[in-house]
Amino acid sequence: MRIVAAQHDPPVWTLPAAQVRRIAQALPDDTVIDARSPEERLAAFAEADVIISARMSADEVAAAKNLKWVQSTAVGVEWLKALMESGRDVLITNVRGVHSDTIAEHAIALVLALRRRLHVAAARQATRTWSQTELQEVRNPPLFESRPRPGYFDLVIRNEFTRPPHCLPQPSPSLASAEAKARKPR
Repeated sequence: MRIVAAQHDPPVWTLPAAQVRRIAQALPDDTVIDARSPEERLAAFAEADVIISARMSADEVAAAKNLKWVQSTAVGVEWLKALMESGRDVLITNVRGVHSDTIAEHAIALVLALRRRLHVAAARQATRTWSQTELQEVRNPPLFESRPRPGYFDLVIRNEFTRPPHCLPQPSPSLASAEAKARKPR
């Protein structure tokens, strides 16, 4: 089998040459080609059975006569539109889930950055403005003391400030008593 690793899109993402060598070592009975330039891609695609890439142009699709499988290095496959529209019987797979942990950690980091107002701190730092008082004015309880607030996400999503008070979600009596108990000093 002839496998072409053609993921070289600086500055977005490039499959490192060391990883291409690793694929070749794992598949000693197959030919693995590292195609980095547009010319190398077009030439290598002509004999490829498998292509590892996130995109293919119409010219590259036309050149890839033996193609059986494209492993997209991206979650989305919209960059393979020319291949999908060609009507050819080619298996297209993606890397769904490969970045799930990283994305989840990034989302948590962004929430914490907003909670601690790091965007304000960075802006003040850039102008060399002392902002300790400003940043301490908004008191956030520690996360372990935080309680979900009924309707909080509705506030964010639907902007409930514009809704009449009788339409706002009301805390349930059991939740209100649990919050009152949690606030009592021990």
